[in-house]
Amino acid sequence: MCCYCKQLTCPIGCPNYEPPKPKRYCKICGNGIYEGDEYIENEDGECIHYECIDGVRDLVKWLGGEIRVMK
Repeated sequence: MCCYCKQLTCPIGCPNYEPPKPKRYCKICGNGIYEGDEYIENEDGECIHYECIDGVRDLVKWLGGEIRVMK
């Protein structure tokens, strides 16, 4: 039990509070991907937040796909 806040898990504001450590980092924004976050992983093992995707074209390019024009 914390000697300041008297809790087992210290809340934000307690001097002993430690922010959670990210499990992965987003390749687009660089911020951490935490437990409960929605993300996408490509074949290279890179991860991005779901909300960092601007559109389908960007997603296809990031996943390594190719958009072609039929001739």
